[in-house]
Amino acid sequence: MVKGDGGYLLIQCLVISPTRAPSFRSQAGTLALRMRRQRIDAAVAAARQRATELAHAEFNPAGLAADATPGALIYRIGDECETMSDYRRWVAGQPPEVVEYYGRLENRVSLCRGQYELGLLVALARHEGLDRTPEFRRRRDDYRRLLLAEHLVQRTVKQKAAEPRIEEEILRRYHEQHEGFFVEPFRVEVDQVRVSWPERGKGEPVAQRIAAAERRAEAVAARLRQGATAKDLRGENVNWYSAKAPQSLDDLSQAVRGLLQHDVQYASLPVLDATPGKVYGPVEQDNHFLVVRLRSITPARFLSYEESRAQVEAAYRSSLIEDFTMQDLAGRLQKANFRFLTPARRIL
Repeated sequence: MVKGDGGYLLIQCLVISPTRAPSFRSQAGTLALRMRRQRIDAAVAAARQRATELAHAEFNPAGLAADATPGALIYRIGDECETMSDYRRWVAGQPPEVVEYYGRLENRVSLCRGQYELGLLVALARHEGLDRTPEFRRRRDDYRRLLLAEHLVQRTVKQKAAEPRIEEEILRRYHEQHEGFFVEPFRVEVDQVRVSWPERGKGEPVAQRIAAAERRAEAVAARLRQGATAKDLRGENVNWYSAKAPQSLDDLSQAVRGLLQHDVQYASLPVLDATPGKVYGPVEQDNHFLVVRLRSITPARFLSYEESRAQVEAAYRSSLIEDFTMQDLAGRLQKANFRFLTPARRIL
């Protein structure tokens, strides 16, 4: 019996279940894997440290700042250097969602640090002569064979693509037989609103800052459902983005595409089964919550032969490439009186 605010409480204990620690036998496999991972991590860290000293290597995260000059050094390993111009050249050829992801400094640093740490291990392997061992040379030669065979196939494909013009009747018949391949996808206009949380708070734990941002994002989503515009949210400390033209699903970022994908139906034509004004989210991203509002939908449609003439020809040629390639290679080998005297797996 214990005394409470409003009187006495009678508590009866019916069952006591003792706490049991998991047996060593049940945890042995997990512990062994964890210890092995720790040993591997320690060995890799020691190898990187040794390579850093041998190659006089250095890593410079400041070289990845948004305002860094093209010649800014990112890392150096011996005579090998990576600069900001090298990084910008690489990112220029990436899809929009990749460019967006590496727009954040910490993601750029993580990418280049991984390349740097891999380069350290390569430098140490060369220093210890591992690139001169028979096993490494055998694997390198196998890889070169694969590249050589791939290069031959690519050249053959280019020759096929350069053949004289194909008759229009053949292409029209191919378009009729594969009409479902030549489609203009549906396009959408969306409003994207990002609600971020500060990376550093005034004594607030990060979980508390994220929870506060989520509450703000839910309030923004409610206002979007009521028809709020960018002007209405101007004082809400949010980031608003709307594309200037309708976009296909592939043109959208991975995060937005993932939200809309739940309403995509696939039949003879893909359809977005949603009405303009629908609000998606909020959904948590790297450092913000994303809210998306659907503004408009342009339905998908089949393309006529005239509209898709170039696509039809490219698809038709591609359909012939595999047979053409094998026939071409077989003819060349026959003319050279080539015979397979070694197992097939060793040819490549």
